[in-house]
Amino acid sequence: MEELHFKYQATQPIAHPVHIGVVASGDLEVIMKPTDHKESELNIVTGSDGFKVVWQNVLNRFFDRYPLLAEFQINDFGV
Repeated sequence: MEELHFKYQATQPIAHPVHIGVVASGDLEVIMKPTDHKESELNIVTGSDGFKVVWQNVLNRFFDRYPLLAEFQINDFGV
């Protein structure tokens, strides 16, 4: 299991908390909460070690298209 932390500049604040997905073996859960910070903070817990660069590439593409300003918790147990 690995814990990853990222920060991204973002300009579009979310208005209310959002919960997508479910956590179980092979599943993904994304929780977004409004924030007063100037950048999005992401905390990722994953059951697979060694995928930091992959996560970073995916998040770079996401934030280039969708600069959502929020506090993110991502739970990835796609093992």
